[in-house]
Amino acid sequence: MRAVWFADYTSRTDGKVAGPSLQGLVAATDPGLARQMRQRLDATHAAARAMVDRAETREAYDQMIGDGNPAGNAVVQAVIDSLTE
Repeated sequence: MRAVWFADYTSRTDGKVAGPSLQGLVAATDPGLARQMRQRLDATHAAARAMVDRAETREAYDQMIGDGNPAGNAVVQAVIDSLTE
């Protein structure tokens, strides 16, 4: 989603790729909405990063979503909630 919104990503074969973005278009017409979208995408990225970090250091994803794991469930739910935003 970030790559689409910002039209900016790193390709394995071509390196940095960038072009005109939805962010730029929206910022030109509604800067407040552009800021809000950036904040929401940043929040989603942070929630997803926390889930990946937990998966790499503590427990696998299927364990996070398991019954009786409120802490793991909350990490996954944070990603879902931020995506919904």
